[in-house]
Amino acid sequence: MVPLDLLDFYRSSVLLGLIPWRGVVIGVALVCASAMVVPPLISNIELLCTLWFLLLAIPIILEWVNTRDFLTRTALIRQSGLLGGKRLVVPLGQIDRVEFSFPRFGQSRDVGDIHVHYGVHFFILQGIAHPARKAQQILDAKGRLLATPAEGRDA
Repeated sequence: MVPLDLLDFYRSSVLLGLIPWRGVVIGVALVCASAMVVPPLISNIELLCTLWFLLLAIPIILEWVNTRDFLTRTALIRQSGLLGGKRLVVPLGQIDRVEFSFPRFGQSRDVGDIHVHYGVHFFILQGIAHPARKAQQILDAKGRLLATPAEGRDA
C-alpha cells in the first residue's frame, strides 16, 4: 500500500505559525552548551554569533522538515521529529468530522488547514495544498472503510 503524501511542498507559505518546540529546546541547549566552551576559542564576535544562530536554527529546521501527514486505507497518520520522533495514528472510523479553512492569503494560493475532529480531540494539518480536495479524500477514505465488511478491515 502506498500512502498519500499530504505535504505537496506548499507548506512554507503558511507554516510560519507552527513552532517545532523540540527543535527550539534542542537548539537553545546547544547554544547554552557552546557558550561555555566556544568563546575562549573564537575571538571574532560575528563568527561566534553566526555559530550560535546555526546551532539554534538547525534543530528547528530539522524538526519542521521531518513532519509528515499520511492518509492510508485505515488511518490518518502524523509523523514528526527527527530525534525521538512522535507518531499520531487516528483510525478513520474514529473521525467525526473534517473541516478546512484558509489562513490569510491562503485562499489565493489554495493552501489552507484541515481540522480533523475525533472524539473530544482534534488536530490540524497545516499548510496543505488544495485543502478542500484533501478533506474530501479523508472523508471518502472513511466512507470506503465503513462500507467494507469488518473482516476485510486492517487493524
